[in-house]
Amino acid sequence: MNGWMILWTATLVVGVVGFIGLLLTVSLGAFGELRLMLEELREDTRESAEHPEVLDEAT
Repeated sequence: MNGWMILWTATLVVGVVGFIGLLLTVSLGAFGELRLMLEELREDTRESAEHPEVLDEAT
């Protein structure tokens, strides 16, 4: 009986540690992509402020 308890405890610990690792990996990747997207948006905003005549043209 003690062997089964050790097995299932180890399985639970491995599952929780794996879940936390996956959560951290996905979160760090998402924050990195969000930061990159916001930097690109800032660059586009600066570029459009430098060239307002392009925005005034009718399409």
